[in-house]
Amino acid sequence: MSSGAAPAAPEAWNAPDKYLVKNGDEVDWQATARKIDEGRSHLEKRMGSGDVPPADVSGYKIEVPADYAEVLAGWDPAADESLKGFLEKGHKLGMTQGVADLVVSEYGRVMAAMKGQQLTPEQQAQQAEDAAAKALSEVWKDQGEFDKNVGLAYQAGVKMAAKLGVDYAEFDAALGNNPMFLRLAAALAPEMGEDTPQGTDQQPGDALDWEAKRAELVAQRDALPANDPRRTQLVKQISEHYSKRYKG
Repeated sequence: MSSGAAPAAPEAWNAPDKYLVKNGDEVDWQATARKIDEGRSHLEKRMGSGDVPPADVSGYKIEVPADYAEVLAGWDPAADESLKGFLEKGHKLGMTQGVADLVVSEYGRVMAAMKGQQLTPEQQAQQAEDAAAKALSEVWKDQGEFDKNVGLAYQAGVKMAAKLGVDYAEFDAALGNNPMFLRLAAALAPEMGEDTPQGTDQQPGDALDWEAKRAELVAQRDALPANDPRRTQLVKQISEHYSKRYKG
């Protein structure tokens, strides 16, 4: 019968008070042991089991993640002083190998994302053009209206660039993808084309093309040395250009 009695607790076993289970004044050591095991199980689920920090920083085994080997090519974890400093701080906080592996993997993912965002100048220009077109399509919803207004904006831009004395390509690079400017230029284009001088046979809007051509010829002339024979031909072209506008 004595074998049915609860085993005596080991003399050296002092369970924390929060785990003690008592029957009256006596401690139920079996129930206490179960309660301790339940606490250990709960903690294990939260923190994992078997994965503990290495004895020292040199115990971390850091490798380049296979998924990001290309974007991290040339990176040597063993020679990276910044990584070493991070591992030292992480070790003091109890960082396990699993957590270190996760951090390095996330670093690779972020670097890959950043590399994907590094666009060439051509890609950046195309992206800006697409964004402008999308914004304008919300205002000029009909394709015919869209094409007409973009054409008007171009004509106005050509004349504005000529008035400013700058190359159209430079002017376009600065303002050509600004939706608000394009809307303004399209609205002003008809008025800018109505400044045809009295006594000419030009139609409204022709002044824009005439001014752009004049500016182009003058720029070509002024770019040549004073004794360059080509200047004579350009002067003649400029004169003929004026004649077309001011007949008689």
